[in-house]
Amino acid sequence: MQTLQIPQATAADAAAISALQHQLGYPIAPADTEIRLRALSATGHDPVFVLRRAGDILGVMALHRAPSLNYAGGVARIMAIVVAEQARGQGLGRHLVAHAEA
Repeated sequence: MQTLQIPQATAADAAAISALQHQLGYPIAPADTEIRLRALSATGHDPVFVLRRAGDILGVMALHRAPSLNYAGGVARIMAIVVAEQARGQGLGRHLVAHAEA
């Protein structure tokens, strides 16, 4: 298996993220996705990550991080997660979740 990378999403990833969101039933135009990525990034608490293999974006995950009464380090909630239809069943979603837990 080729090496997986999970960097934070950038505006350049908007078209690929839009295509993934469409697979979930959320038809969002790339321009709107780019606007939302910028807004989420600006909060400092809402990172969006893409899963890349061989340069292709095969997954996306959006998190919301918040302080917690129960945990000193705070918590993170997965707000959205999707793996491309053609890449499902390969454990890529588990890689995204592990990244969120790290």
